Amino acid sequence: MARSLAIRLTDFHAEFLCLQRLRGRTKVTGRLTIPLVSPVQEDDNETVLLTKRVTTFLKNNKIRNGQVFASIPREEVVLREIQLPLAVEENLQQVLTYELDRYTPFSKDEAHFAFEIVNRNLDANTLTLLLAAVDKARLQGYIKRLTLLGVTPSAIEITSTAMLNTLRQIRKLKDTTPSLPMPLLAMIDIHETGYELIITEGPYLRYTRSIPKSNNLMLHIGVELDKGIAAIKREKQDVQEVILGSSTGVQREHLTPDSLATHTGLHVVSAEPFASESMVLMGLGFRGLHNGTPTINLLPQQTQLQSPRRRYAPTLALIALLGCLMIGYIAIEVANNRATLKNINDQLSALSPQISSMTALQDQSTTVEQRLQTIDSLAPGHLGALDVLKELTTIVPDQSWLTNLTYKAHSVTLTGKAKSSPAHLISVLEHSALFYDVNFSEPVSGQEFRIQAKVRTNAIDINTDTP
Repeated sequence: MARSLAIRLTDFHAEFLCLQRLRGRTKVTGRLTIPLVSPVQEDDNETVLLTKRVTTFLKNNKIRNGQVFASIPREEVVLREIQLPLAVEENLQQVLTYELDRYTPFSKDEAHFAFEIVNRNLDANTLTLLLAAVDKARLQGYIKRLTLLGVTPSAIEITSTAMLNTLRQIRKLKDTTPSLPMPLLAMIDIHETGYELIITEGPYLRYTRSIPKSNNLMLHIGVELDKGIAAIKREKQDVQEVILGSSTGVQREHLTPDSLATHTGLHVVSAEPFASESMVLMGLGFRGLHNGTPTINLLPQQTQLQSPRRRYAPTLALIALLGCLMIGYIAIEVANNRATLKNINDQLSALSPQISSMTALQDQSTTVEQRLQTIDSLAPGHLGALDVLKELTTIVPDQSWLTNLTYKAHSVTLTGKAKSSPAHLISVLEHSALFYDVNFSEPVSGQEFRIQAKVRTNAIDINTDTP
């Protein structure tokens, strides 16, 4: 029997939903909605009461750590598609860290980000990524609030990606890497303050919108669907299906699948068998039931959430006992080894003349080896600094220029500026027969770069003639 807990966080409250899977069937076993605790109210009586409610709820539903998945609102996150050269795939984390301010309003010190590879275009040598970035202070505020409630999440994702997980589960969509475009699916989740819309191309997220509640909900949804389809440059007839869901107790203003289908001209169905549940909470709950982790996980790896101290009292006592036993064991071992160490020192003193002779021979061997290396460097096939400079002059694009070049110990360091993305130079250098193991050596602001590459030491027939 598998269980999981889903938590949807907003600025005002937290929604909890417990799921249970038994014999292939999934059912909802518990719901809870509470005001969201402010981090400055840690000692407030209201916080204590809310924490007790959550603790009781978790205990009644038998929820343990590792089964908890949370989401933050779509409007808190910058979510966009970007394209990069295929050659930087092995260094994506590093490249995105350096250039985060190009794609988002944040610098690398202000935001936490995650990404998912959507497509690899081998013909164009490009990667398509879905990049998500959130302000670190806002994210830490949500994590702090969960901590005050005694909850330790396994992952934190966006409401849009949680909805995508629901869509994947109820339509059995699986991760693949086919060429886009693919058939479109749309999902709408209506909640108490508005609604959220996602449009997917196969199993991949292409468009998301979180909309505050409007007076004419049906008209507004129709307009947003048209905007989303146009934004990804597709046609209305490409939409196979629109799936409609809403949280329990939310009034949909006479909005039904049939009425929405009549208004939009699209095929609209309910999100069976969970049409009356939040599509966000269902997607989060499915993560726990299937032991999955979202690709775009905004929970920092270094974050160690702490529960109330009394929960760890037995563990701390056990650690203290083990520490005492370890100290005693070490003391005994030190006493037993002192005699052995004295005996070894006496033997080393007797062998001192022989050791000195061996050290002198080793020094002579090192000197001879250095001379041989110098002779090898003068061989006809050795590549010198002029060869490296000639190759760089040939392959570095016109829109890039070098301000400093260091060649030492078969390694070259390039410093300069580029009118386009510095990441393009990685691909250019990797395709040279002279260089390998090319990487950014350190982050540099703006269009400046600092790249380090190793130089092949054997003679290579380099053709620098351009067609």
